[in-house]
Amino acid sequence: AHTHPLLCVGDPLWGDVAVEASVTPEVDGARCGIVFRYRNNRCYYFFGFDADRVALIRVRHEAEFHVPDEVVLAEASFERQPFTEYRLSAVATRDALTGSLDGVDLLSANDDTYGAGKAGVIADDVTRFAGIRVTTTEAAREAFAILRSKRERELDHLREANPKPVLWKRFSTE
Repeated sequence: AHTHPLLCVGDPLWGDVAVEASVTPEVDGARCGIVFRYRNNRCYYFFGFDADRVALIRVRHEAEFHVPDEVVLAEASFERQPFTEYRLSAVATRDALTGSLDGVDLLSANDDTYGAGKAGVIADDVTRFAGIRVTTTEAAREAFAILRSKRERELDHLREANPKPVLWKRFSTE
């Protein structure tokens, strides 16, 4: 597939985060897991199950029409069992990315393509998600608050520069 069904939350300014979720795939082989530093449906990091492996993948637009540009940053063979719940966790700190399965750090890579973005879940087939949680450090929360405040000031400035509506005609609607 050139795109994958996903659901995300958060703010595009989220930087260093830990995303975790309980994932219960009901079929074998379909891609399912968590996404982080999500920018749009073609730019994000994925950690989870993909065919017969667990993988940490960077998705970046398309290599060609309907062919996603995906780079496998790290992978390991894994034989998942349908209807078995797994706890997935992805931690992004600066350019260091780590994926954990059931509390064990399994994959790690360094990639600085995306420094911030939203978080979410992704599934190509029937998958149950529970206990989805996104956390960060105090320092990252403070950095986010500063960036969000700056963004709001810029938006306020742009809104002020817009022309103000002017009443140019009155008419009766009766």
